Amino acid sequence: MTITERLMGGVPLSWLTADEWISPHQISFISDTQGTIFGLKLKAIVNDINEVEEAHRGLYIEEEKDENGVKKKTGRWRLQVEGAETEEDIASLRSALAKERQKGERLDALEKKFKDINPEEYRRLQEEAERQRAREEQIQRDTQAAIEAAKRDHEQAMTQVQSQLRDVTVRYHELFVETQLYPHIAEAKGSHDLLLPHLKKRVRVREDARTKELKLELLNADGGKLLGAEGADGTFKDLVEEFRKSERFGRAFDGYNQSGSGAGGDQGGGRGNGQDVKNPWSKEHWNMTEQGKILTAEPERAKALALQAGHKAPTGARRPV
Repeated sequence: MTITERLMGGVPLSWLTADEWISPHQISFISDTQGTIFGLKLKAIVNDINEVEEAHRGLYIEEEKDENGVKKKTGRWRLQVEGAETEEDIASLRSALAKERQKGERLDALEKKFKDINPEEYRRLQEEAERQRAREEQIQRDTQAAIEAAKRDHEQAMTQVQSQLRDVTVRYHELFVETQLYPHIAEAKGSHDLLLPHLKKRVRVREDARTKELKLELLNADGGKLLGAEGADGTFKDLVEEFRKSERFGRAFDGYNQSGSGAGGDQGGGRGNGQDVKNPWSKEHWNMTEQGKILTAEPERAKALALQAGHKAPTGARRPV
């Protein structure tokens, strides 16, 4: 009778002779996964090897675990049976089974969720959504381009308006200066044509550092601030008077002594380089013919003379009573 037949007949392992001792591989051939060898019950795992009969202890091996690359004994003993699963194997299988069950549950849930959806209709809707997204992106690009173009146009328009405003401001100040100078030139019996270009060079427009307002500043011959009597700010009348007293511009006023004796009475030289300064808009010298001549030749002077005589404009004025 073979060893297998004897074991199958219920003969305990301890009854086998030394010549009949079998290896773990032979045991695995006649054993099941629970460590039963046809009537012989052996525990798969024991915490104390002394719990196993001495004759069977050779079938067990002490378990080891890896701690930071170092193998250490666990104190537990496991039956060596080829083909039998260990606790680690069983735990791994259970984990894999749990994952598969979870995956199946998710698939079941998705199936219930989308069971009423037509795949062709879903694909059509998805394609339509992509086209709509592309249209929205194009609209955003077009809108941004329009905004940037409008911004550029606005900046260009603002630059043009600011340039025009500067031109208007400069022209306004020029007219204002001329309006202020005309009466004083006339009062001093000077030549507007000769004096005005030079007098305007002595007027500077500057921005007030505090209020940011544009202000006129009269200058002296050295480019400094023109001062009047007792150190006060100079006036347009002061500026014209300075020109009348100067050697260079004095001859542009009536009464200038051509021999160089300075301003004085008429020495028979007539009006010199001056001009008729009688105001044709005034009550004393009202003359519509002269008004027409001055208005045609010197519109700005006409405005100044009309204002000086108390009229709002050189045209449409009525003779003062």
